[in-house]
Amino acid sequence: MSFLYKLSKLCRFIFIFVLAAFCSVIPKNKKVWVFGAWFGNSFSDNPKYLYLYVKENKKNIKTVWIYKNKKNDLLSNDINRYDILAYHYMSLKGIYYQIVASVVFVSHSVSSDLNPLFISFRTKRFQLWHGTPLKKIGYDDDFQSFKLKKNIFYKLLTNEFYDYVISTSEKVSTIFSTAFDMKTSKIIKLGYPRNDVFLKKYKDDASGIVKVIYMPTYRKKINKWEDILCAKLGFDFNDINGFLSDNNIYLSLRLHPANTAGTDFQKLVNSYSNISLSNESDIYEVINQYDCLITDYSSIMFDFVLSGKPVIFYPYDKEQYLKTERGMYFNYDDIISGGFVVDSWRDIMNVLNDIKERKKIATDNSFLSGFNDEILQNNTSCYSELLCEFVMEKIKFSDV
Repeated sequence: MSFLYKLSKLCRFIFIFVLAAFCSVIPKNKKVWVFGAWFGNSFSDNPKYLYLYVKENKKNIKTVWIYKNKKNDLLSNDINRYDILAYHYMSLKGIYYQIVASVVFVSHSVSSDLNPLFISFRTKRFQLWHGTPLKKIGYDDDFQSFKLKKNIFYKLLTNEFYDYVISTSEKVSTIFSTAFDMKTSKIIKLGYPRNDVFLKKYKDDASGIVKVIYMPTYRKKINKWEDILCAKLGFDFNDINGFLSDNNIYLSLRLHPANTAGTDFQKLVNSYSNISLSNESDIYEVINQYDCLITDYSSIMFDFVLSGKPVIFYPYDKEQYLKTERGMYFNYDDIISGGFVVDSWRDIMNVLNDIKERKKIATDNSFLSGFNDEILQNNTSCYSELLCEFVMEKIKFSDV
């Protein structure tokens, strides 16, 4: 690392610190709450569901969404569809609301989801994160290209620190305490707002249709969907579609955005009656409508278990994946113990057939369920309500 690079980086940090310190002098408005998620590229995840709850139930709070990508059609559609108050992170109004906000919420970090130049040190920061981590994150990740600095001066310079981090259980709180280098008293077990979707009950399809979704996690060395859904791994479109059609089962494929699907592959999938690509901008809008989840190492397993529906684990490259990916918090075999673990698509079809015949209804996985403690009480409607009330208490907001 050259001297000039280090100098430019230091100058940038000092600039952030000075501006954030200046913004701290400006009075905060308890009625302005600012939200951001996924590097400013989407209206999604925990900040989205908390935003929608506050917008609907706390009319005297101005909810502001901050985004960065002006050319994202899906984001633009969501802004219009949900009628949200959204501003670009460098626009005058966007800057104004970030400065005067009494509280901000992010899914990744202040710098990635918002503009760190205008988030003051006085503003309450809530890290909602984007799922229960299976792989090590933050200060726990030994494979990072650089070591994060734990001292408070570095955190102030980069404006990357939080007042509270939200978790789903005592297990997750313990992880977040070390991952974010925060006291356990600042890790609050309130549940994820996005998991409110699992509180809604859907009637069984009268036609007997079974909806299944396949959601493998991101793989660094795989760039195309074809490398995951190929004959080499036992995914034969004709055989699988025939089985699905005979059993009135529909399979949605939702791979990681980084594992892109070419036009030819999309046409191939569209040519089959019972196989489709899931292209929703936010999978949580529809996830509870599925009767079964097929996954490998994706953190969505920790959320889907709340539905009480079956989870099929298909870790076809377990040894290679665990060897090349960053460290794990838990033994993977412990996580999938008690679940439906398969080695091939033929095995998957056998399990789906049993599920269809009601021979296997739910995943018996106490280890996985342990990541979601019993949080909601009889007088609490959802996780978003719990978090909202907690925030209002901390900023001494009078809901009148």
